[in-house]
Amino acid sequence: MHEITLNFATPWWVAVTTLFIALGISLWAYWNPFPPLPTRQRWTLRALRALALAALILALWQPVIGMLTTHHEEPQVAILLDNSASMRLRDASGSRDEQYRKALLQLHTALRGPTSRLARFDATVHPLEQWHPDSLTLDGAATDIAQALRWAASEAHNAHVRAVLLITDGVATAGESPLGEAEALGIPIVGILVGDTMPTRDLSVQSLIANDRVPLGSQTPVYATLTAESLGQQTVRVELWENGRRIGEEVLSIRPEQSSYTLRFDYHPQSEGIHRLRVRAASLPQETNLRNNEASTFVEVVRLRRRIIVFAGSPSPDFAFLRRELQRNPLIELSTFVHKDITSFYEGEPSPAILRQADAFILVDFPTRSTPESLLQSIVERALRGASLAWLAGPLTDRAKLRYIEPALPVTSSTTSAERELHTTISLAPTGMTHPLFHTGESPSATGWDQLPPLFVRAGLAEPKPTAEVLAVTSSGTAREAFVVAQQQQLRSIAILGYGLYRWRLLGYAADQARGRTPLVDHFATFTASLTQWLLATEGEQLVRIRSVKRFYATREPVHFLASVIDPQGNPVEMAAVRVRLTSGDVTRTVLLEALGAGMYQGSLTGLPSGEYAFSGEAFLNNEVLGTDRGRFGVGDVGLEERSLRADAELLRTLAQRTGGAWFTADSAAYAWEFLQRLPGFQPAITTVRRELTLWYSPWLLVLALAALSTEWILRRRWGLL
Repeated sequence: MHEITLNFATPWWVAVTTLFIALGISLWAYWNPFPPLPTRQRWTLRALRALALAALILALWQPVIGMLTTHHEEPQVAILLDNSASMRLRDASGSRDEQYRKALLQLHTALRGPTSRLARFDATVHPLEQWHPDSLTLDGAATDIAQALRWAASEAHNAHVRAVLLITDGVATAGESPLGEAEALGIPIVGILVGDTMPTRDLSVQSLIANDRVPLGSQTPVYATLTAESLGQQTVRVELWENGRRIGEEVLSIRPEQSSYTLRFDYHPQSEGIHRLRVRAASLPQETNLRNNEASTFVEVVRLRRRIIVFAGSPSPDFAFLRRELQRNPLIELSTFVHKDITSFYEGEPSPAILRQADAFILVDFPTRSTPESLLQSIVERALRGASLAWLAGPLTDRAKLRYIEPALPVTSSTTSAERELHTTISLAPTGMTHPLFHTGESPSATGWDQLPPLFVRAGLAEPKPTAEVLAVTSSGTAREAFVVAQQQQLRSIAILGYGLYRWRLLGYAADQARGRTPLVDHFATFTASLTQWLLATEGEQLVRIRSVKRFYATREPVHFLASVIDPQGNPVEMAAVRVRLTSGDVTRTVLLEALGAGMYQGSLTGLPSGEYAFSGEAFLNNEVLGTDRGRFGVGDVGLEERSLRADAELLRTLAQRTGGAWFTADSAAYAWEFLQRLPGFQPAITTVRRELTLWYSPWLLVLALAALSTEWILRRRWGLL
């Protein structure tokens, strides 16, 4: 029903009288024009004058058009259809898929009705424009009932939705508890339970719990939770597998009076990397479902102790003091190799395996003239793959052999200047005052590096590369020589162009301690600790974090990635290019993540075949690698939807009680629809919409008046009245 009214700011008779006066003026103005005009031209000018005056009068008396619309709205129902994989399992009463189809057949008319708002849900909600039996695929990886109820609430906000019809097995495997969402919804929920609440003969591994990061060489517990239903009293073998290798076994004793069990395995990781742990329970006779007899998780095995390899040209005092200081650090796994004769070492030959495990190398008065070239090449290759390097020059260091390790050093062997040895103290360069290598806990001006005992500097042996930073220089002489040179772009390395660092402790700290001087700063210990920390820092790995949102995905489920990128100062990097590469056997896929802002990135892939996937990601900025990350995940593994074969009637009962609804079984779905239509609040709504159009605000009245007056003036001029 529609009703239209017209109102003025003054009494209506005043507005009508004014309009008649304007009409009279228009008639009188062209009653006897000079020169005389034909009748049609006179009436044309009268109409234009009357139209202009009427428009101005309407704007003056502020007309308002009121429109009142009333319509009748039928009550609507939000129908939520469970599309998760658990709806096709077999339980005590048979196939849920068949029960589901029969229930939907009873609701065929309601599903196609004009007042039904349909949506299928699993881990997400997918609204349906119209119902078709093929609308359900029953392959969702999870069941999020709370999210489905939130969708129903949004529909109720925009339309006259007066009830919710929820068809599910009642087992929520994802999201929050649906009870809070149901109470906030404020309308009745009528549930239809698909599935049987009676237990079946089944042994299920519900979960496998382990630490995400496990130290290499340690022992960590792994807990497996299992449920046993209607299996009586018997024993079953449960195995723990790492990748494709069995590493543990326990015997589970099942008792009729107990349904839940927890087993503990002791896990001893033997190698670094990301490993897949799998718990597998042996199948038992007459089990209903064998796919839920195992569960998996991924763990990252890391080395908390970092390996440092020290090569020395001779058993010098610098080497002895440095080795003693490194041995005090419990997080360092130290290996030393000291030249004994021409090509051999006191500790034996360094094996390729040890060299590959190195996180950092420290070369003390090394290489010498007799150092094998093959060993130097192996050190450089490991350094180019990520190991950091510190080089301390000494009296036995050979300039010719030094050229073999130049690619990994911040200096190059000098070919222009003559080599000479200086006995001098050092002072910090401006870049060294703020560098972590020379941080002693005091202000840079008070550190007193130039007050320490003098060292021996091999001036002219090497020159800093253009990309390196000079951190310390010699204090004597007009032309100061570089003493400490470092670089950390691409390769992290440092060069100390002299020897005798032990004098800082022996002639400095120890002498001051013997004299009873305070305060005491052990510059040698501080410098060694800072050097170790700087060599073992992994800034590139910390700047870029790339993770798969889940560790296991169902088949055809999208795989989502999230990444965060920051710069060395901790600020988010928003313009980076983040690329993730996945591999599994012969399958290789690449995805470029898109920026979300604030240094966050996301991306997804669909259609991945079942299997285990390893991924590696890189972040680039201006063609420069900011950092990398890696991980693993699985596709097609046994999901949460197959862990339990019992429908949860208690959830539907609670939802009905708290919202004023009811719940029914699948074979009585038609009664559920009848009950829903008899609900007290399931009534039509009469909606009245009132709108007002203020004409005097409209610019079109002024446009109409100006157009009419302009046209009148043009015609008067053409017809000779001006």
